[in-house]
Amino acid sequence: FSLAPPPVLAAAPSSHTVLSGNVSRNGTLEKTIGHVLSPAGVHDLVRTARPLYDLARLSVGHAFDLTVGAEGLLAFSYVIDELRTLQVHRNGDGLEAQVLTKRYETRTESAAGVITSSLFGAVGEAGEEDQLALELAQIFEWDVDFNTELQQGDSFRVVVEKLYLDGRFSRYGPILSAELVRGTRVIRAVRFEGKRGPEYYTPEGVPLRKTFLRSPLKF
Repeated sequence: FSLAPPPVLAAAPSSHTVLSGNVSRNGTLEKTIGHVLSPAGVHDLVRTARPLYDLARLSVGHAFDLTVGAEGLLAFSYVIDELRTLQVHRNGDGLEAQVLTKRYETRTESAAGVITSSLFGAVGEAGEEDQLALELAQIFEWDVDFNTELQQGDSFRVVVEKLYLDGRFSRYGPILSAELVRGTRVIRAVRFEGKRGPEYYTPEGVPLRKTFLRSPLKF
């Protein structure tokens, strides 16, 4: 990974100091903000946040913002992950903490492609990412050796849930159904949540999972 850029002191009212940046490698909270906030202030921040998040667990590259005034810490935010942000702010003589949580927007979308060289290539040409090719291969790995058996002109079709955050694609959800055409053979898969968790079946209810993989090597 690349090292995070150094924190930046932003313009602020004369009585305020604002520090923004990303956590650097081996960065602790004290190393990251200790030159702006007093040790007692860092201690109060950690104590206030601890019921919601342990600030001893900072992650490299995650963004933070800090505002300090004459009375000490005024506001602090730390991006825990793409869905959660810790926020601490001053309320009178004390500090309050909360975690703001975003939610994914789930969209059901379809994709299809014709294989000219590989499944990865066909999925990429359809505008999708490699992860989708891997998940397709896992569904059909009991019936197809993806290392040797795909031929030019074979095709795939898939219906998959996609997760969006702030209007941008973030990751794939589960594949709901898929179809792989190999010459004259058509293999279809439908996702079903059973007692053993999600599995894939043919439309006739036959499980795709078999005793042995088609190929002894993982695709």
